[in-house]
This record gives sequence, structure tokens and C-alpha cells, in this order.
Amino acid sequence: MIAGTLEIQLLANMARLREDMQNAQRAVGDAMRSIESVVNVAKAAFVAFTGVASINAFKGMIQGSIEATASLYDMSLQTGASVASLTAFRSIAVTTDTTIQGVAGAMNKLAKGMAVANEDSKGIGQAVQALGLDFNKLKNMKPEDQMMAVAKAMDGFQDGAGKSAAAMTLFGKEGAKMLPFFKDL
Repeated sequence: MIAGTLEIQLLANMARLREDMQNAQRAVGDAMRSIESVVNVAKAAFVAFTGVASINAFKGMIQGSIEATASLYDMSLQTGASVASLTAFRSIAVTTDTTIQGVAGAMNKLAKGMAVANEDSKGIGQAVQALGLDFNKLKNMKPEDQMMAVAKAMDGFQDGAGKSAAAMTLFGKEGAKMLPFFKDL
């Protein structure tokens, strides 16, 4: 019975990984097409204004975009969140003086804490309850959905030491620094 359940879970996880990889591939393809379009327009404008085109500058811009997309894909594998969600989180992180690496670290700390805790345990279980969230529902959500649920719950929580303490319990000692991110999220 347990082996059957594990096999079903493994197949579901493999299907999600395959879907995320296809999404990442589409995202990279779409990004490359957008970049090529922007590069062509920018190159034409550059040539028109200066008469000289710098291939190395455009190569650097394309390479930087590819590296950023690849970094998000790697982060997706590390956190379990989709590349699309991480892209949206990165946009919000920039406006709140938070890094996407900090957001990914917070997601991983929450996942680790939820994995070893239960509804009645001290710490994470109590913090989840204090935010008015259902522990088991939160535990079964995708990582990006967990972040959204916590952000919504934090928005309804009174600012102050209690809110900071809940954030640190859920996301580690850097959790309080995540509060501006959650507010904008």
C-alpha cells in the first residue's frame, strides 16, 4: 500500500517537474525572441545615431538575459516554485529592497519548517495558527501559493513585534526583512 502511494507521488512529482521544465523552456524561448526583437530595434537605432554598431555590447545584453533566465530555472528546481512565479516575485523583490535569492531562501526555510512540524507543534504550527491559516492546507500548497497565503495573512496581521516574530518563526532570522516584500506581494 505504501509503495503504491510512493509510486503515485513519484509519478506526480515527475509530471510536475516535466511541466516546469517545459514552462522554463517556453519562457527561455519567448525571452530569446523578445530579446532578438529588442536587439534588432536597438541595433538599428544605434547605427542610425552613431553609425557604428557594437556587437559585443549586444552579445553581453543577450548573455545577461540568458543567465538571468537560467538562474531562475535553477532556483525553480531548488524551491519547487515555477519560473513564472519566481519571475513575478523577483519584480516585487526589486521594489522592496529584497533579493530573489532572499525570497527563495525564505521559501526553502518555510518548506523545511513545514516538513518537520505539525499542526500542534510549537513554533511553525503556532505561527501558522496565529496568522489564521490552516496548517494542513498550507502544507499541501505549492511553494508559491504558500508565499501568497502567508502574504495575505500577514497583511491582516497587526504590525509590530508579533508580526515580526511570526515572520522569523516561519522564514528564519531574516523573516522580518521579508515583511516589505509580503506587503507588496
